[in-house]
Amino acid sequence: MLGAYARAGMLSKARKLFDAMPDRNAATWGSMINGLVRSGHCEEALRVFTDMVSSGVVPNEAALVSVVSACAQLRSVEHGAWVHAYAERELHGAMSIILATAIIDMCGKCGSIRNAVRLFAAMPVRNMYSWNSMIAGLAMNGGERQALSLLWKMQMAGVRPNDITFIGLLSACSHSGLVNEGRRLFDSMIEDFGIQPVPEHYGLMVDLLGRSGRVREAVYFVKSMPVEPHPGLWGALASACKMHGEVELGEEVAKKLIELEPRHGSRYILLSNLYGSANRWDDMATVRKLLKRRKVPKGTGNAVIGNDIQQME
Repeated sequence: MLGAYARAGMLSKARKLFDAMPDRNAATWGSMINGLVRSGHCEEALRVFTDMVSSGVVPNEAALVSVVSACAQLRSVEHGAWVHAYAERELHGAMSIILATAIIDMCGKCGSIRNAVRLFAAMPVRNMYSWNSMIAGLAMNGGERQALSLLWKMQMAGVRPNDITFIGLLSACSHSGLVNEGRRLFDSMIEDFGIQPVPEHYGLMVDLLGRSGRVREAVYFVKSMPVEPHPGLWGALASACKMHGEVELGEEVAKKLIELEPRHGSRYILLSNLYGSANRWDDMATVRKLLKRRKVPKGTGNAVIGNDIQQME
């Protein structure tokens, strides 16, 4: 019953039943922790885990994986280090692939990349998820070149990369401005591995080209996509145009974005800011009139536009 309530997100009933239980075992505690984590109540999950350990109950693997996930979601370095140390002490280093991979993912998200590398190196067996977690962790923590080198090592180990692998690799290229490597990986993903790009892959390529100042190339990339670009891509392009002073191109992109999402206030902010960066005050005023005429829902972004225009006037 507790597990059913927890999985269904009925946490109040799950907690009431949990608190009323005269005896609890590792599975009981684990179900409560897992339910809390799945519902986004990660801080409460950590408190329950602490109570579990304090009561002398040794957590099973499911509970440990859940609490490690909670630490990752909270980006809690302190709790993450404590749970990692506890798992190594209680399991005497004999972790399963699932738990070790969860800890590697958590260490990467919490910035403890050295611990992630150490644990990854000590794993006797690794699966695709282990490699993906290590690649993503390195990409997030300044180890972009190391992340790219893992693709070759991964294949040498007989593990075939998937779409998530290339999200991590393209992220590494974007963070470090490795444009040529990013292009090569994107093409290799399709041609060598038969992986069809998803929105995240396209977004990372646009981000990579935009950050490096190759805005026109990024626009061409988006226009040549075999699928309809989602609004987030156009937004990333407009921001890149503003960053690199491509006002006319940015105007074209921002107008396209407004066409796609005419009720999204932040889309008007992009266009307004582009005009402001080029001292085109009349055009900024036109954006204000467009907002009023279309009665776009008010919000922080609209207030910013209004304040900017009031200062000009």
